[in-house]
Amino acid sequence: MKTVGIILLILLVILYVVVLPLAKKRYQQKQLVDMQSFLNELSVGDQVMMNSGIIGKINRIDEHIVHLKVATDTIIRVDKHSLIGRYNEEK
Repeated sequence: MKTVGIILLILLVILYVVVLPLAKKRYQQKQLVDMQSFLNELSVGDQVMMNSGIIGKINRIDEHIVHLKVATDTIIRVDKHSLIGRYNEEK
């Protein structure tokens, strides 16, 4: 019975040290690919949300900067990487 406990402890340590970090790395890589795909598919007219919660419509896209129209006659320039996703108003 004592050896079974030791074997279980060793398996838990292996799980914690090897398997969990690999799974986390894979998940982070998938998120990175998804975000890069989102940024590459941006186009003028898309309504997007920033990580600060600001919602705006894309007016112009430069290499690293996106011009967002957030109100009438109000356009702000933001870094592409501050965008977290498209915004769809649900009515």
